[in-house]
Amino acid sequence: MSYYSSLSKKPETPSSKGKTSIKKILLEDAFAENAMNDPTYLRQSASLINGALKQGFDVLQMANGDIVTTITKTIATRYHWDSSKSKLIKEKPSKEENEKTDAENAAESENA
Repeated sequence: MSYYSSLSKKPETPSSKGKTSIKKILLEDAFAENAMNDPTYLRQSASLINGALKQGFDVLQMANGDIVTTITKTIATRYHWDSSKSKLIKEKPSKEENEKTDAENAAESENA
């Protein structure tokens, strides 16, 4: 079917399946409206969102009240060239570097 022939086609009437999905949407809307007016939901969601934002998460609050959080971690790995073996060797971070990054992460989370 070409693009132009699909434009001239009449819209289909909703089937019983379509009516069910409309009912579902209406129920979800009613739940979302109730959730947004519920003080308990507001307290818990605000606490969760603030905590996630402080930890560096991206936060998405959906219209139905669902909350989605995501985070991306950067992992740096260091390799060095061993000329005697003629290959790259993965370096393990020293204890000092680990302690430094842990301290930096803790300081960042406290400042956020």
